[in-house]
Amino acid sequence: DHDNDGTRDDLDEDDDEDGMHDEDEVLLWPTRFDRNSTNPWDHDDFGDGEGIANPTDASTGPDAIDNDDDNDTRIDVDFDQVEDDDLTSDWDHDNDGILDADDKAPTYITLNLPDNLWLDAQSPTIFAGHVDWLNPVTGVVEAAPQLPIQVHIEWTSNNTTAIETIDVLTNAAGNFSVGQFLYPEDLTVGDNTTYRVYAEVTEMFMFNGNESQSYFVGAEANMTVDYSAWTYFRSDEQPFWLDFKAHYAADWDRGLFDNRIKNSPITFSIFGGLFGNLTAPTNFTGLGNNGYRTDASGWASLTFVQDLGISGTWKQVQWNSTADNGQGQIPGGYEEIAWNDLTKQHDIVLDGNGDPLRYNYTNTSLPAGDIEIIARVSPELANEWPFPYLHGDQAEPFSVRIMHRMNIEGTLILDGLSPIYYYDSTVNNGDGTFGDWSTLFHKPALDNA
Repeated sequence: DHDNDGTRDDLDEDDDEDGMHDEDEVLLWPTRFDRNSTNPWDHDDFGDGEGIANPTDASTGPDAIDNDDDNDTRIDVDFDQVEDDDLTSDWDHDNDGILDADDKAPTYITLNLPDNLWLDAQSPTIFAGHVDWLNPVTGVVEAAPQLPIQVHIEWTSNNTTAIETIDVLTNAAGNFSVGQFLYPEDLTVGDNTTYRVYAEVTEMFMFNGNESQSYFVGAEANMTVDYSAWTYFRSDEQPFWLDFKAHYAADWDRGLFDNRIKNSPITFSIFGGLFGNLTAPTNFTGLGNNGYRTDASGWASLTFVQDLGISGTWKQVQWNSTADNGQGQIPGGYEEIAWNDLTKQHDIVLDGNGDPLRYNYTNTSLPAGDIEIIARVSPELANEWPFPYLHGDQAEPFSVRIMHRMNIEGTLILDGLSPIYYYDSTVNNGDGTFGDWSTLFHKPALDNA
């Protein structure tokens, strides 16, 4: 505990009581003034070499060696913070009874910010403001140029820091502006009591670290919807299925395609063929018009169980890799799930015996042709967090072609002397393997030849 204030150096933000945080002495000071970093254990080191101990000058070096820590010519050889021949502190350069850490020119800072924070990878949130200070020479309050400013975003729930911007300098008029990208991994969406935002003058040797007024704000974000589907399926032979997922737009724009949002309400429309046209499509909005919720993996996997034509039910399934298929069988299978609006999670649909209901995909019969599907993520259909603070999205229409198998009936005429080659899987190759090409001739044609 370098300054004997009861806080260990690894926790103390200002070990040598010079009024500047240790990290700023090491990082900010050299970038701000293009000088050496200052020593966090040397009260009167200002980056001009004062931190280097000179064996011929006892008033140089870090506090443990320097016999005049505050550089006021009053000696304190025993490093007890009280100068030997005076009752003044060795950390009070002008000996006015106010320690150097607090004896600084006052500053006054204001902050302008948006009403709400926005999680966005395309546009940063802009914080701006103005700084004045009391000029220690003229005694007049005036615009403070070239002072480092930092904006802080804190969680109100525990008063811990969520984000700190970089330090930016005020211009000649004392104004500052700093942009900060806000991402879902840094902040969560919430109401206007979620965060406290303020700006501060980064404290240095000549001026105090005043804070602006605090502002309490929330955060919101845009969502985006994505899909997975066959580009075509064969009617009467294959099922009609659609998979949907939702993301924060800020994640999607950065290529983070695996960060899916679970429990997102999905709706979609289909037009073309029996499903209607673009102006009057068939809309599917889930049970109770509450949407199809994405599951714990962030997917909403839907399959169409047809009654007749476009009448039927979209059932939601999930893959269970541990589903028991019996002794000697590879585990895994699809289970039907349903959203429980009371527990806000999916329940596995059970059969009459109370066992998970296995789902086997069924074929769909529809007229041949092209249909188009519009996917939507609709957070307004959910009232639980985080959806009241999210904004939905509608994807561009995507096409699915419904195919019908074509059966051809006809007569094949060929030269009777030409053999027919076919693969005979019953041929024993004598090496433990079976199967080889065989030749078939038309016997009457050979006899006539």
